[in-house]
Amino acid sequence: MNGVFDIVVGIGLNIELTAPTTSLNSLCPSDMPPFTLERLLPRILTCFESLYRRFCRNGFDHTFEKLYYGYWLHTNQVVTLADENSTRARIKGITPDFGLLKVEELGWDDRPTGKILTLQSDCNSFDFFKGLLKTKA
Repeated sequence: MNGVFDIVVGIGLNIELTAPTTSLNSLCPSDMPPFTLERLLPRILTCFESLYRRFCRNGFDHTFEKLYYGYWLHTNQVVTLADENSTRARIKGITPDFGLLKVEELGWDDRPTGKILTLQSDCNSFDFFKGLLKTKA
């Protein structure tokens, strides 16, 4: 590989569709022009490039982790792990070493059992509306 890597970044961004989620444009004040992909995508890529360079310099340090979790939606969300006998779990974050999703198993009355599981995002699919994590087909 000679120290050369390709990065693939996937994001989901709803600009215009009103269903099944809320679109970015529906959240804008009426006096603001609507978002367009042509204007939004370059801004996203510029911000991503800045964050990526910072990550390359400092890694996933405490400051970067704090920034990341400030925008992350899933902390403490309760989900069902379809491949773990429909076990319920609470999302605790991601592991700092490999970026695996870290969840805490829940038992009776959604009380923590003390068991921590790590899930690889490449192999799992998350249904945001059902709170369901399952292996990708």
